[in-house]
Amino acid sequence: MLLGWLGVCVAASMGADGYSAAEQEAAGLGAETNFRALCSEDLAQPLQQAFARAVAAGARRFTLTIAPGKYREFALSLRDDRGPDGMELVVAGEGDAPVVLDGIALQLAADRVTVRNLVLQGNRRPAATLDVRVANEFVGDRLALIDNECQDPTGTAPLVLITASGPRDSAARATLRHTWLLGNRVEGRTPLLATPRTGRANLAELRLEGCVFSGNAAAHALEPWFTRQTTVANCLLAEHRLAGAWLRLVSPLARVRLEGGIVTNASALVCYETGPDVTRTDFPVVEARGVTLHLPAAPDPAVVHGQNVTLAPPLERLPDPGVLADRARRGQPPDLANCLRFVRD
Repeated sequence: MLLGWLGVCVAASMGADGYSAAEQEAAGLGAETNFRALCSEDLAQPLQQAFARAVAAGARRFTLTIAPGKYREFALSLRDDRGPDGMELVVAGEGDAPVVLDGIALQLAADRVTVRNLVLQGNRRPAATLDVRVANEFVGDRLALIDNECQDPTGTAPLVLITASGPRDSAARATLRHTWLLGNRVEGRTPLLATPRTGRANLAELRLEGCVFSGNAAAHALEPWFTRQTTVANCLLAEHRLAGAWLRLVSPLARVRLEGGIVTNASALVCYETGPDVTRTDFPVVEARGVTLHLPAAPDPAVVHGQNVTLAPPLERLPDPGVLADRARRGQPPDLANCLRFVRD
């Protein structure tokens, strides 16, 4: 179902036989279906029909390739609810540089989901800009979320929501690689990135590799609930607008490890939410290895266990958001060494 689609292209791109480019690019409904979109019209009924036929035919893979162009605001929903019996869903921007989509949200569900080579920017809606549900695996690669705003009046929807639809012992994994979250805003006590608060939304692992979080306004940056292992590897986490700690832990099931990279935040690195059934000692200690921490105060060893960790006061200057956004839109992988040099100049 396509939500919030405001119109069609002035003219669909037509081929020599009178068929739209999207129809010509939609492959047969065998093991794999490929669909290429050139404009907003292609992302409406043609895409929805092709995807429904692929699900009905039992296709094992559906690839949506989005060509550069001007697309109207909408929330694109592609859902295969067959769980592990379903397909692999790939949504990718075409070309060497990421395709920039203004005012667009993605709601995707399948056995495996891959989203790559896209910039989602300027989205304003009361729901997540990127909402993914998988039975087995999610991979986000060369993504950027820039200047989006989650306007949920209840203050419960994060900017990015990743859900595992399997049972409590699910082996589902999610990886964000070379992903930028820059200048986004989330209302309420909600973080930028979260896994849901339900017992059937278990991820075995959430992994962030070479990502950049900077200039975002939210309660926290990351909140992994029923996620057994969270790894943040070689990331630049340069935040000064968060209301609280960078990481909020509520479920004692969550184990967190920081590997390399730099963290600077206006407040603490970690906060724990306890309650009648959960005490502070129920939580495992966050592990940090080879990380540079620019924080108002050194973390309590009972909260963060560090190895080869450099502790320093908060940075007086933070990365120029325009420079970071330009690198993200050009698809340049985050260069941690250069980012660090830029921050410290």
